[in-house]
Amino acid sequence: MSKLTVVKVTCPSGKVVLLREMNIGDSETAAEMVAQRAGDNQILMGMFMQKALLQILLVQVDGKKLSGPEKQNINSMFKMNDYTYLLKVIGKLMGSDEGKQEVKMEMVAEE
Repeated sequence: MSKLTVVKVTCPSGKVVLLREMNIGDSETAAEMVAQRAGDNQILMGMFMQKALLQILLVQVDGKKLSGPEKQNINSMFKMNDYTYLLKVIGKLMGSDEGKQEVKMEMVAEE
């Protein structure tokens, strides 16, 4: 069985989230997922892409592995502070060093 490299994140609420390691194609996939819905509005495109990236990268929350349909339920899964924190983690994975808040995460291997 192959191992998946994941990022383990503890959200402000205490939820433990595993995100799979990001690859170059993930941002393209996220853009394709939301392009029609966002239209020409670049602000909406950015907001929708962040949510789509989180859905793509989510592996598990509090020990529960998530299926595709479950990943669509981000609104019921996370409160706003956790959602915002996870977006900062994704930004850091993409190389961003915006903001002063320290984002804590660790790379682990999951079987």
